Amino acid sequence: MAETRYRAVVDLTYPAPSSLGAVEKAGGLSKMSETARAKVIFKRVKAGAYADSIPEKSIKWLLKQGLIKKVGATASKRKGKK
Repeated sequence: MAETRYRAVVDLTYPAPSSLGAVEKAGGLSKMSETARAKVIFKRVKAGAYADSIPEKSIKWLLKQGLIKKVGATASKRKGKK
């Protein structure tokens, strides 16, 4: 199965997958306490780099805004094949 890949058009900063749940639970970064916000790990992607860890729910909006672009797919390795 192939996964779609995206490339950042501009520099992007967003919560890493490990921190996304806490941010969503709080209702966004702006609603988090200063202490909780300090614990959030951010992912930074430079313009032109692959942005493969973007939260699924953000992809449609980022594409519409022109902040990322779809660049194809990567083939996953078949089990037992080299």
